[in-house]
Amino acid sequence: MRSMWLPELSATPPAFSWHFAWKSLPVFIKICLLIALAAMLGAALAMISITVRRNALQKQEALMEQLARQVNELLLNTIVLSPTPKGRSMVRADFDTSGFYKLGLSVKKVNQVLVEEMIHYRNYFSGTIAEQIRKLYLGLSLHKAALLRLQKKSWESRSNALAELFKMDIEVPRERLQELLRSDNRYIREYARLMLIKFSKADPLAVLFELDEPLSQWEQLEIFLLVKDRADITAAALQKLLPPANSQAGLNMLAVKLAIHFHLRQALPGLLLLADATDPRLRTEAILAIGLLGNTQSQQYLRDAYSWQTHEGRLAIIRALGQIQNSRHMRFLENEFLYSDDFETKKYAAEALIRLYPLSKATVDRLAGNTEPENQVILQHSLDPLINAS
Repeated sequence: MRSMWLPELSATPPAFSWHFAWKSLPVFIKICLLIALAAMLGAALAMISITVRRNALQKQEALMEQLARQVNELLLNTIVLSPTPKGRSMVRADFDTSGFYKLGLSVKKVNQVLVEEMIHYRNYFSGTIAEQIRKLYLGLSLHKAALLRLQKKSWESRSNALAELFKMDIEVPRERLQELLRSDNRYIREYARLMLIKFSKADPLAVLFELDEPLSQWEQLEIFLLVKDRADITAAALQKLLPPANSQAGLNMLAVKLAIHFHLRQALPGLLLLADATDPRLRTEAILAIGLLGNTQSQQYLRDAYSWQTHEGRLAIIRALGQIQNSRHMRFLENEFLYSDDFETKKYAAEALIRLYPLSKATVDRLAGNTEPENQVILQHSLDPLINAS
């Protein structure tokens, strides 16, 4: 018989209550659970966002690749593979542009892909094909969009527009370029200078005479490529880029390269001053230029400067003395070859003697038969025509 004091047990357990369970949890556990739930939701949303963006990017890349193929096909059929009708100029201007307009030139991405492909073609083709691509660029009025971008405040938009117009040989008004020279952005100033040099009718280096900032190696190369085929580069212009008129290393280096390219002996006074430059690379290039352009007086100057030059400067002087076809310092080169303790000095002295051939024939023959085995190896190595040609 059940005691009257014992509670009567229910046959079924009470229903579980989430609300009761949640309320019964300590506060710090509730906070931890909420943080964990938020973290899981954030991770799930991040994964969904990454997946959606990746799919969108892949789809966009596929569309851009398809667009690039269409543009390539149009350029090939319209420009590269299109025969020039007889009786017409080699540079055509009557292109069938309907295919390009069907691409949707009003769309920014389409315009960008088309211009990039045109620049790519101009980088690989020259002459008639490059000029016809430029005509097509003008015919599609793509230059107008680039000129409008020059008015934007974004330095990136203006820089890209200048680069596009520069590569497509489109002239920008000189007044606008003068304004861009005062830009705070270095890339804009560089492209503005390049365009002024490229489209100048005379004295293309004039824009560099008042330059008050270092000239980058990239800009030096671009300027050299722009002016190397011009006939109006004078010694007077180069002298303004050399000491004592100018002491900026970048301009000095450009002037050295141009003096060698145009074989301007009138630039020798400035080059001789650069033989004392603090920049070792500039000093070496100047000494080598003196060797290519020099005369007896400059040869003596290099010989006198040999004793206080650095190791690199001495090697450059030895190479320069080998470039000047004169036997005046052949004994000096022979002594450096025989008695120097430095391998590079011996090597360059041997190469200089070989370059002075046939003036040095007797000296080379004597050294080949009456010198130490190590020196004979160096001399025979230098006598190799493939090595000596370099």
